[in-house]
Amino acid sequence: MWVVKLGGSLSESTQLKSWVDTISNHARGRAVIVPGGGLFADVVRASQKAFRFGDDVAHHMALLAMEQYGLLLCSMAKNFRPATTEADFDRIISQNDIPVWMAPTLALADKSIPTNWEVTSDSLSAWLASRLGAQVLFLVKSVVQTTQSTTVGRLITSAIVDPAFSRFADLSKYQVRIMGKDDHDLMRHALAANELCGTRVTN
Repeated sequence: MWVVKLGGSLSESTQLKSWVDTISNHARGRAVIVPGGGLFADVVRASQKAFRFGDDVAHHMALLAMEQYGLLLCSMAKNFRPATTEADFDRIISQNDIPVWMAPTLALADKSIPTNWEVTSDSLSAWLASRLGAQVLFLVKSVVQTTQSTTVGRLITSAIVDPAFSRFADLSKYQVRIMGKDDHDLMRHALAANELCGTRVTN
């Protein structure tokens, strides 16, 4: 199984539809989508600044922002289907469709996940990859990667992933790859050949 996190910033890019089409047409029954927060999470950040509520409330609202983006993605492909529980993932994959994670239920149930802005959809996608026993986690970002490999530390320092990512990414169990917003053709070829692509992330 491949877990593919589609960054929220892609919602502002013309490339989002190409990514949805690539996964919809070539990853049936083999990929799980984790939506970012995107514009919906930006509203939460702005609201917290305006109304000064705590990080625990903001965390819950940010999970709902991921769910909103996930529903948007589901509206873009008939075989993208909302998945709330692990049973949902199994059922949707067995039907040769593509689960899109609706994050709040599972994430809020795990009290070990910090409820602050150090944990974003990046860390949550790594958490889900571990929970589902994925082979690969792809992080699709708006940034352009020009190297064959990078480290978790560099990604955190460059603010490409959140500060908690090193805690949740288990590189002993699955690979992590970074993809740029224009790399959907590269992903399509990789899916067709059952090969990996993108910038490999190491410790």
